[in-house]
Amino acid sequence: MANGANTPDVAKAVREGFNKEFLDKVEPFAQKLAATNSQVRNIFSMVDRLRNKPFDEEEFLMLRPRLAYAAKRETKLQDLEPVLSKAVNTVVEVSDIKEK
Repeated sequence: MANGANTPDVAKAVREGFNKEFLDKVEPFAQKLAATNSQVRNIFSMVDRLRNKPFDEEEFLMLRPRLAYAAKRETKLQDLEPVLSKAVNTVVEVSDIKEK
C-alpha cells in the first residue's frame, strides 16, 4: 500500500506545505492502516520530542531506524514506515537547502 497511487506525497507536503489534495489522500491512507492508536501515539511522541528542540539532523535521522524497528516489531506499521522515512529524508534535504 505505501507505494500505491493513493499514498500521500509526503515529500511534496514537506517542501510545499499541507494542502487539500494532500489531506484528501492522507485520510483514506490512514483509515486503511491497521495500526492501533497506541502505536500511532508512540510514533507521534518520537517526532514530538524532536519538535520541541532545535533541529539536530543526526537525531532527526535516527527516526528512520526507530521507525524500521517499530515496523518489524509491529507488522501493522509496515505500510506507514516507508512513508514516514521518506518524510524524514525530505525534512533533512529541505533543512540542508535552507542552510546553504
